[in-house]
Amino acid sequence: MRHLDVWLGVAVLAGAGIVPSCIFWHPTRAYASGKEGRLTSVTHLRRVDRWLRIFTTLAGGIALFWHDPFLLEWYHAPAFVYAGIIVTLLGVALLVASKRALGWNYSPGFDGYVPFRIVEEGPYRHLRHPMYAGRIVIFTGAFIMTGSTWLILAGIVALSLYWHAALLEEVDLGHWFPIYHLYTQRTNRFIPGLRPRPAFTHHDQLATDEQLVLADVIALAESSPQQRASSAHDAA
Repeated sequence: MRHLDVWLGVAVLAGAGIVPSCIFWHPTRAYASGKEGRLTSVTHLRRVDRWLRIFTTLAGGIALFWHDPFLLEWYHAPAFVYAGIIVTLLGVALLVASKRALGWNYSPGFDGYVPFRIVEEGPYRHLRHPMYAGRIVIFTGAFIMTGSTWLILAGIVALSLYWHAALLEEVDLGHWFPIYHLYTQRTNRFIPGLRPRPAFTHHDQLATDEQLVLADVIALAESSPQQRASSAHDAA
């Protein structure tokens, strides 16, 4: 008879794979209602994310039930299983809280729309991308639960995917909302409490201003004497 920790671990892994599919399932694309602008979308995000969740559930469940060298397990102990269960449930809770905080501003990364506003409530008060962070926490919990190296590899793939999607989203939101760079200076991308890594820095703004001034100087130099005289008269 299997121990209770094994059955609980399998149930939590299955739930962590199913819950995101339920809360982010929008067959009618209602999230697009009333939104006109589009964000750069990572079209393969949904497909890769789905297969990562399936792989994590299957590989984690097998690692909990059987111990085989192929699974590349670092350890197996009930204490780690329970710790991984707690971490995984925290990741699921972060996903649910983030979706609720966004409300009608939500749109999936594979079909992104410009939100009505920049949300700064709930998890978004501390993180710019708590949904992606929640998924990363789930992968971390699955590894703690099983100790399988395969889940480390799945987590690395997920982190690179979410990092890429987050960068694209930040660039687009910075174009649509000029105040977004102030928000990025107060929040971290994935980990709360760490020093923020803003998407737009004061140095970048200075560089942009210098480029604009340089463009004006070049345009003035290429203009005719009559145009320069007219510009000087208007400035006076």
